[in-house]
Amino acid sequence: MAFDEGIDDSINEYGESVVIRSIPRDNYNKWGDLNESSTSTDRTTIAVPNILSNADLEVQEGKFSNGDKRFFFKTDERNMSSGNRIQHDSKWYEIEDVMKHRLQGEIAAFETLARKV
Repeated sequence: MAFDEGIDDSINEYGESVVIRSIPRDNYNKWGDLNESSTSTDRTTIAVPNILSNADLEVQEGKFSNGDKRFFFKTDERNMSSGNRIQHDSKWYEIEDVMKHRLQGEIAAFETLARKV
């Protein structure tokens, strides 16, 4: 079994249902605020959420706070980019950072850090 298949199987087994909302890049007003009334695309997928705690935040001073989340997604996930949103447990989080974890040169999983909106 390839590394990515094993990771995908684990995410399927331990993951929870989340919604990824793709925000069009032209969906912001002149002040940089999101136009909530504009059309966006929602898609349901599986991710493993992890609530950030104080210990996780020591290195990233001030950027994230308790209650923000880290999500792990499968290798074939789409729309993993800053500014898009993730809904989990009826709360929305904005993607701030996306890390691609690689094994043997191939993407094995996506890790996103998201701030509660």
